[in-house]
Amino acid sequence: HEPVQTTVTLSPLQLQVVRCLCEPWLEGATLDQLPSNEEIAYRLGTPGATGTVKAALRRVYAKAGLTSGTPHAKRRALCRVARQQGWI
Repeated sequence: HEPVQTTVTLSPLQLQVVRCLCEPWLEGATLDQLPSNEEIAYRLGTPGATGTVKAALRRVYAKAGLTSGTPHAKRRALCRVARQQGWI
C-alpha cells in the first residue's frame, strides 16, 4: 500500500510566517541564515508581534509533524517540509 498523502492547510498568517522564514533560503541563503522571530515580525510589518510569530510557528511545527529537535533544527526542517507541501 502507498502511504496516504494528507494535505495540510495553514491559516493565512501561518503561510505568511512560513514564507518569511523561508524567503532568504529560497533566494540562495543557507538554512543556517534563516530570520529570527523578530525579523519575521518586522518583515510582516508588525515589529512588536514576536509572540504572534512564535505561536504561529509552533502551530505550523505541529501541523508539519516536527515535534522534536532544537528550535534551529526545526526551522531548517520546516523549510524543507514547506517546499514539499507547496506552502512556498
